[in-house]
Amino acid sequence: MYVIDTTLAPGSRISPDSTLQRLVFALPAAIQAKVRKDQRKLLGKDAAKQAPLPWDEHGLVTYSFLRTSRRSQPLICDRRDEPLPRRSRDQLRVGQRVRLSLRQVPRLGKPRLGTVGSTRLEVLKVQLPLVDAPAGKGKPASPHSIQTVKMPLPVDLLQEVERLAEADGWSVSAWLRNAIESQVSREQGRIGTNRPAA
Repeated sequence: MYVIDTTLAPGSRISPDSTLQRLVFALPAAIQAKVRKDQRKLLGKDAAKQAPLPWDEHGLVTYSFLRTSRRSQPLICDRRDEPLPRRSRDQLRVGQRVRLSLRQVPRLGKPRLGTVGSTRLEVLKVQLPLVDAPAGKGKPASPHSIQTVKMPLPVDLLQEVERLAEADGWSVSAWLRNAIESQVSREQGRIGTNRPAA
């Protein structure tokens, strides 16, 4: 299993209108070396020398899958590993930062006469580190979905907020938003402005 942080390269196509979906991404050099080593284990030393690599000359991997196939379709999830509903997958586009979980598998079927076997990289999970899945019906909106809040803070206060946000596993802006909403809610309760109108 390999986990990489990368961006989707031109040629990627995730569209609800298309049956064939495609992810194109660069494979870091360190992972390429690991894949080569694992390829020798899967195919054997001699076969691996002749086997084609699962990326092109620019280090780009192309992974295609059918939108209707559960077997080849990767799990697409938000930064907290919550699966993204189909309507939210339009956020997956060229230039999008992603964290991919991959595995190397031998290609199915017998190799053609005079050729050796080969392997391919399979994408198991696509995680969008800057996206949160929308709240379901009846669920409160997630404070983690707030991505940017422009609020100048003194350096010492900002450092404390960063420390607290990291301890809670939130972004700084989400933690601030939650703290502000909690304070407003407490103040409304204290002065009695949160009661329903008669």
